[in-house]
Amino acid sequence: MKKLTIALILMFVLAAGAFADTLYYQYVESVDRSTGVKSKMHYKDTYITFTRNSCYASDAKGLRINCPISGSNYVFNYQGEQNNLLIFRYSLKSVAAEVSITYAFSRDYSRINISIYNNMMASLNNHVHVYQRANPPSTTPDVFY
Repeated sequence: MKKLTIALILMFVLAAGAFADTLYYQYVESVDRSTGVKSKMHYKDTYITFTRNSCYASDAKGLRINCPISGSNYVFNYQGEQNNLLIFRYSLKSVAAEVSITYAFSRDYSRINISIYNNMMASLNNHVHVYQRANPPSTTPDVFY
């Protein structure tokens, strides 16, 4: 009986730790921070998978892929709430470079503002990239022949 109880507790802990929720986000626009001018850039729609205290760009099954903005498969750690936004951030500091990518989610996770700070490439710092939660594209054909 004791072994069964321990096994059930272990299964529950492992299942709870493996919990992840994957949401689909559609690229809307990029906004120049200094001028407020909105433009469309070449960024693609993406899935974001959320775990207990982090998130990352993923495919529909929750497997990590490269971020549509940075081109790398970083994990973004939850930083807390600021100005009614949920902040997830990836930061890297080395001798020469400092990079910080921020995912700022609305409280209902319906929008993301993605911003980048890179001390080596100042042109990346000028824009906020806006994504809106959407239904993923259908894999079912529209017409049956």
